[in-house]
Amino acid sequence: MDILKTLLSKSPVDRDFDMNFLAGVTNGFSGADLSKICQCAGKLALYESIENRSQLMICRRHFEEAMKLARRSVNDNEVQKYEIFASKYNDIISSNQDLVSVNNQDQNRSDDDDLYKQTKE
Repeated sequence: MDILKTLLSKSPVDRDFDMNFLAGVTNGFSGADLSKICQCAGKLALYESIENRSQLMICRRHFEEAMKLARRSVNDNEVQKYEIFASKYNDIISSNQDLVSVNNQDQNRSDDDDLYKQTKE
């Protein structure tokens, strides 16, 4: 839903258009897929406004027409593989961030806390 809102933020979308409808029928679509649908709907609305000499307004019918041409570029199997990969490596990333945090804390210690420095003197 957030991707759709961002993609359409500067577009003249009909106030009565239910964005939840579009979010529902595009579940599982990538950001690039959604961008293509929004661009297609915008072009359809533009052609219509030129032909009818009317104000440009993207409506549900434009999105429905754009959806007829749309396909998901990522299938459910690929999404599942990504989710497994992400869950596996998010733990590693979290661990690395914890190590970076510990290293930063170590660097903030004063020389008085350095046991090795005190023994060398």
